[in-house]
Amino acid sequence: MIAGFPSRLFRHIQIRCLLVLGVLALIWGGIALQLTQELRATERDALEDTSILANAFEENVIRAIHSIDEVILFVRDSYARDPARFDLLSWARERPFLNEQMLQIALIDPRGMLVQSNFGPITTPVDLGDREHFRVHVNSKQDALFISKPVMGRVSQRYSVQFTRKIIGLDGEFLGVVVISLDPFYLARMYDTLEINHGFAMVVGLDGYVRAGVPPSHLIGKPLANSPLLGLAAKESHGKYRVAAATMTGEPAFVSYRRLADYALIVSVGYDANAAWRHIACTGWSRSWQVSGCRCWW
Repeated sequence: MIAGFPSRLFRHIQIRCLLVLGVLALIWGGIALQLTQELRATERDALEDTSILANAFEENVIRAIHSIDEVILFVRDSYARDPARFDLLSWARERPFLNEQMLQIALIDPRGMLVQSNFGPITTPVDLGDREHFRVHVNSKQDALFISKPVMGRVSQRYSVQFTRKIIGLDGEFLGVVVISLDPFYLARMYDTLEINHGFAMVVGLDGYVRAGVPPSHLIGKPLANSPLLGLAAKESHGKYRVAAATMTGEPAFVSYRRLADYALIVSVGYDANAAWRHIACTGWSRSWQVSGCRCWW
C-alpha cells in the first residue's frame, strides 16, 4: 500500500490539474466571448454616436451657410439698386454681426476687378478675373451660391473659403460678383462644442477638396486621397463605416458622413477607434488577472 501511494497521489494531482485547466479554459473562453460581444457593441455604439454627431454637424454647417448667404443677398440687392452710391465699407461698419471669421466682404465688377472691400478703399488694382469663384458666374444662367476651395487671398493674405453669388442688375444684366471670404475653420467651429475625444470633423466638397476640418489639418485646400468617403457619399446621402487609417489622423476610426442636399458638400465626424478598443483591452487584462487569482486559489 505504501509502495502504491506515490502513484495514487500523482494521479490525484494530475486529475485535479486537469480539472483546474478545464475550469480555466471555460472561464477564459467565457471572457473571450464576452469581450468579443463587448467589442462589437462598442463599435456599434461608436458608429451610432458619430452618426448622431454628423447629423448635428450637418445642421450647424447648413445654418452657417444660410447666415452667410443672407448677408450676400442683402449686399447684392443693395448694390444692384444703386451701384454708384452703395458704400460697402460704411455698410459693413454698421453691421455688428459681421465677425472676424468673415475675413473679407468684397464686390467684383464684370471685368473681374475688385472695386469695393470692407478692408477700405481699393488703392491698387486687384484682378480676380482668373479666380474660380468669379469665373463660375460669368456665363452662368443660374443664380446659385458658390462655395470655393480654400484659396490664398490676394488682399487678406490668408487662406479662406469664398462664398459668392452673381450680381444681377435691374435689367437682368451681369454686374459682377459679391464675395464673402471665410476662415476655413468657421464651418467646423461646432467641433469645439462636441464631445469627440480623439476624434475629428471635416467638411469636404463633392469635388474632393477639403473645405474645413478640426483639429487643424494640412489637408485643408487639398484633395482628399485614399479615403472611401467620396465613393460612399456618391452612392448614399448618409452612412457610417470603419476605416483602418483615417485620412485626417492616420489612425483607425469610426466615421459617419452626411451629404448636404442643397450644397455640393459632405460633412463627416470620426472617433478614434484605438481609444474605444483600449477600454476593451483594459477590461480584458483585468479579468485575466482575476482568473489568475482563481488559479492561485486552486
